[in-house]
Amino acid sequence: MRRVEIIIAHAPRLSAIAAVSLLPIVASCGSRSGLQSGNDAGSTGGATGGSGNGGAGGATSGGGSGGLLIGGTGGLGGSGGSGGAGGNGGYPGCPSYKKLVTFTVDIPPPGVPAEPGQLCAVTVEPVESNTAARVTLTKYSPALELAQGFVALPPDIEKVVVGVPKISIKAADMSVLAQGKVSNVTQLAGGFSFHLTWPGPLKLDPEPYVRLVMQVELDIACNEPGGDLRTITSVTEIHLCIGDEDLEWVSSGDECTACKTIAEMAPTPILPDQQADALPLARAFRLRVVELARAGNAALLLAENDAGPDAEYQWHASAGRLERLAPDLVLWTTESADLPHLLQVAVEHPDGAAVASFDWEPL
Repeated sequence: MRRVEIIIAHAPRLSAIAAVSLLPIVASCGSRSGLQSGNDAGSTGGATGGSGNGGAGGATSGGGSGGLLIGGTGGLGGSGGSGGAGGNGGYPGCPSYKKLVTFTVDIPPPGVPAEPGQLCAVTVEPVESNTAARVTLTKYSPALELAQGFVALPPDIEKVVVGVPKISIKAADMSVLAQGKVSNVTQLAGGFSFHLTWPGPLKLDPEPYVRLVMQVELDIACNEPGGDLRTITSVTEIHLCIGDEDLEWVSSGDECTACKTIAEMAPTPILPDQQADALPLARAFRLRVVELARAGNAALLLAENDAGPDAEYQWHASAGRLERLAPDLVLWTTESADLPHLLQVAVEHPDGAAVASFDWEPL
């Protein structure tokens, strides 16, 4: 877990983000971005914020478009605090500011995997998180139309699952693959097992288009057991591949060989067999832009996602200036707090990519 410290400066007709740092913080004075509010801020006193799983973790002070908005990251454990008793709050050289208020917000490491608190913080259902559940198939019989499946769940997700998940074939590149039926869903340590069968013999060769997409829909408890439920959906792409001794089903992210070079009576030089390589098996990431704080015409934004620590981030704003504090954390200064603006962030990983947007709406 990381902690961000945000110092907000208040003065008549002015509310500004004076400093933002990943702790330990280095004090600074004045606005990093020359923030100006369009209307009378009318700020009063210090602001306080609460904390808790799924809470807002922050507070609002002032009025008009120059008001202060501090928000936590919902279920990520956001928290707020107040400080700066009056005057310059111990920051010399800032005579124009009547009050400096300090907030701290806890944010997860970049690309943290899906956790119940994060999933419960999303307001739109169902919540799409392809790392919340992963499907694997095992060919246990010479008959290709018979397979044993398993839904693997992260430990934190497994603890709060309510009931039995719905497992289905969401899509398939071949119509015959879409006819598979799921049965005998049973809870085991680490997830759920199930049987997958197709009607009649499957006569398929391991080609790139022999692919099906399995979907898992499950409910998790966000509060006390039996309380507020949140529906989560996860998808896994599965290909038919060549194994060491037989055909096998391979889930997205694992190595798959779809074909090999076979040379009979070939002229020299004889090409070697193609080695197993990773097909571009897409892995979708959950990505959203979280507004941690806003003051005047600047906002502190976090790209909360589950792509993992090796992901690369690209930020783009329709107007204004972006200051990157961490790969997934930026300070966005717009041209005016009273105009709508758009920001986008792209998260790229060798296994996939995701894009999310953030609309700046005047307060």
